[in-house]
Amino acid sequence: IRYWERGPHIRLRLKGQPSALQNHVKPALEATFTDYFTKYPSERPSPETSPPVPAEQTWLPNNSVQFIAYEPEIDRYGGPTGIEIAEKHFQSSSRAVLAALTTDEWAYEKALATAIQMHLSFAHAFGFSLTETAAFFTYFSDAWFPAAVHATQGLEQSEEALKQRLQKAFSDAFDKQATTLLSLHESLWLGLTAGATFSTSWFNHWLPEVQDVAKRLTTANKKDALTVPSRTEKQEQLLWPILISYVHMTNNRLGILNLDEAFLGYILSRCTRQLSGTG
Repeated sequence: IRYWERGPHIRLRLKGQPSALQNHVKPALEATFTDYFTKYPSERPSPETSPPVPAEQTWLPNNSVQFIAYEPEIDRYGGPTGIEIAEKHFQSSSRAVLAALTTDEWAYEKALATAIQMHLSFAHAFGFSLTETAAFFTYFSDAWFPAAVHATQGLEQSEEALKQRLQKAFSDAFDKQATTLLSLHESLWLGLTAGATFSTSWFNHWLPEVQDVAKRLTTANKKDALTVPSRTEKQEQLLWPILISYVHMTNNRLGILNLDEAFLGYILSRCTRQLSGTG
């Protein structure tokens, strides 16, 4: 996971027997990454801290390994049962992203295309129709739209003018690549619906794992084993506040910027809406 708290870093979460983690995994990790940082040190600008920040908020040393206790976001993912399912998904998502990173020369455009694959299959695993998928990703896009607005706040415009400007920018950017995007979404959706085997091995491994997570989460919800935020009156959308966190964390692993998440949701929504014949 990519984090900015106390300085930009990659956070690796490990689960296992405490004794094995402490006596074997921890020293191996420390030795491996210390050696890596010695050979390939990174550089970063020193943060401006005016006024001075508390000690617990200062940046940690660059090119260092820090061991910090994992604090699960239990409420965010629906309670104790929900976080257990979410952690299973985190492992599947991490495995898929790591595999995708090694398949081709990586670029930001490749990350966005991979996100479309993973998110479309995620929605399909929950049994969403094209229309439901479009509505879900509109919900996701709306949730992240403020981040895109915040990124452009330096411009001399009102917040409402910025929103209109961004919405037009989204539409214009989509129109320039609509044919390619629609073709990608259509081929993916048809393949998912047909249960096809895809050309990418990591994606084929990802599909049954995300389907299992969807089944577990849906079953837990039916048994009232989840604490779901009451942000919607529609029964079929009760899980959406939790699901958008799943989507966001996959984006994080892929390296997609927060300010681009609203646009990514817009692409997914626009394509599936048009494919459904309602857009």
